[in-house]
Amino acid sequence: IKDCGKSLGFPQSQSMEIKGAIMKPLNIGFNNYVIDERIISIVVPDTSPGRRLREDAKNREILIDATAGRKTRAILIMDNGTIILSAINVETLIQRIEQNGE
Repeated sequence: IKDCGKSLGFPQSQSMEIKGAIMKPLNIGFNNYVIDERIISIVVPDTSPGRRLREDAKNREILIDATAGRKTRAILIMDNGTIILSAINVETLIQRIEQNGE
């Protein structure tokens, strides 16, 4: 693993390179990061499908709560099936992903 920045807590503008693939961290709130390319979908939690998704993930023990006790504003579905709760708005996360791509 080649780290192009600090090993932990790297800011949004830095990236990591693993075996030639550039991975850009996405801040999902409260110093929690995910790799933006691993996100399959971002779901609004205030809908029935969002609530069912959250409950199912909790029962299957594949839920990660990154809200730090705040209200859940986005549900991230990762490529490995993990569900991550974020206190950051869906629109804000999309803007951060777009900024990461530049």
